[in-house]
Amino acid sequence: MVRIALLIVFALLGARHALAEIPQFAAQCPLGVRVDADANGTVRINGDIAEVRIFNNNYYEARRGPVTFSISRDAGSRNVQVTFTGPGAVNGVCQVLFAGNGSGGGGGNQPGFPPRPGGGGGAPNPDFAAQMSRVAGLSRGDVLNVRSGPGPGFRTIGALANGDLVRNLGCRNEGPGRWCEIQMMTDLRERGWVNARFLTPAGAPAVRPPDRNRTVRVRFEPGRLATDIVDRLPAGATVSFVLNARNRQFLRFNITGNNSGLSYRILNPDRSVLNGLMPAGREFGGQLRQTGDHIIEVRNNSGSLQQYRAVFVIR
Repeated sequence: MVRIALLIVFALLGARHALAEIPQFAAQCPLGVRVDADANGTVRINGDIAEVRIFNNNYYEARRGPVTFSISRDAGSRNVQVTFTGPGAVNGVCQVLFAGNGSGGGGGNQPGFPPRPGGGGGAPNPDFAAQMSRVAGLSRGDVLNVRSGPGPGFRTIGALANGDLVRNLGCRNEGPGRWCEIQMMTDLRERGWVNARFLTPAGAPAVRPPDRNRTVRVRFEPGRLATDIVDRLPAGATVSFVLNARNRQFLRFNITGNNSGLSYRILNPDRSVLNGLMPAGREFGGQLRQTGDHIIEVRNNSGSLQQYRAVFVIR
C-alpha cells in the first residue's frame, strides 16, 4: 500500500519556481524520484523545477503538489540531508549521491564533504574505501555515535554497537582524530561519520564478540511532532530507541510487527521504569516526568527475524 501511495503521490507532482540559496546536491528518493539543485540554486524534482521555501540558512523545503521535500544542512557545514513527507503519513529518507558548493560555486570540494569522484585536494585517504567494516573495541554496553559530519561537533544521527557491519566509504584526518564516512546496513542505507579507531575490516577478528543489540536515536523533522522507523530485529535481540524529551511533554508510542513476539518498555532518563513491559500493538500514551534521553527498549521474543514499524508522537 505504501508503494502504491508513493506512486500516486509522485504522479501528482507539478512544477514551480526555485530559490538561489540552496547548496548544490543530488539525491535519489524511493521509486526512482530524483531531487537535485544546480549551481544557481534551482531545485528540480525528476527534472521539473520545484517551489522552494526558505526557513533559515540551513533548512529549506521544496514542494511538488502534495509532497514536501525537506532539505537541511548542519550549521558550519554543508553536509546535506533530504527527506520527504506526503499525505497519508507517507514519508522517507532520500540518499544524497553528491553534495558540493553552495549556489554560484564552481563545484569543488568543501570542508565536511566527501570529495566528488575524481576531485582534487582534500580527498579522503582510500584505505578501507568502499569495503565492509565491523564496529569493534567499544566498552560493554557502550555505542558508537554516527554523526552528520567528520568530527565530535556534528550532531548525532544514529548509533552502532560492537559487531555491526557498515560499508566504509573512505576515511580522512580531521583535527586530532581520524573519521570515516560509512553507510549503515539498514533498510534506508543511511550515511554518516564515525571515529575510525572503532572500525576494523570485516574479515578481521573483532575485539569483542558481536553484540546483536542496537541503539537508535529518534529524530523528528523540523516542525513535525511525529515520526516512524521501519526496520528488522533478529530473534532474541533488543533495539533501544533514544528519545530526547522534556518533563510534562506528552508521548505516544506504538510498535507493530509481523507476529506477536515483540514487546517493549519505557525508561526515564534516570533509568527508572516509566512504563512496564507491554506487547506490540498496545499503544502507550502518557505525560513524561523527567527531562533528557528516554529509552524505549523493544525486544524480539520470537524465534525468527521480525520486521517492525515503530511510531513516535511527542507534544
